[in-house]
Amino acid sequence: MLPLEQAASAIAHTADVVAASMAESRLDPELIAQTKKMLNDAADALNDTRFPIMGTIHDTSFGTDHAGLDLSKQHDLAHQVMQETIKGVTKDVEEFCANLIAAVKFIQTADNDAAADVNQLHQWLEKTQYQATHSHGDVAQQQAQQEVQHELQTPAGDA
Repeated sequence: MLPLEQAASAIAHTADVVAASMAESRLDPELIAQTKKMLNDAADALNDTRFPIMGTIHDTSFGTDHAGLDLSKQHDLAHQVMQETIKGVTKDVEEFCANLIAAVKFIQTADNDAAADVNQLHQWLEKTQYQATHSHGDVAQQQAQQEVQHELQTPAGDA
């Protein structure tokens, strides 16, 4: 498999992973569709493997005189520049996909952390509310009242 085909396959696979992660994060479905389409379009463009051989010419394709050889050399150099540009774009798209996946993981981690914080705050509030209504002073006062009530209801000497 040619490097461009490998990159195209990796991008196509990554498009599905990114779309699934974005959907799991409940992002806008239109944004998910646009992102997946962009990645699949990039994969399709890279999957066209004719470019590496399409622009290749022989040294004598434009003739054997000095101008023809020079033109052949210039054409070959231009083709190499385009090929390197395509490799660079491929690398950029792969990094973009990796960064999207990392961003989705950061969002999921932030969501999980926020949920844990809310849960911890809720537990703290419940505990604080309980302690506010059940302090040691309240318990002691309630016990003292019960003892006084008991003594008042029990005639003296009938213990």
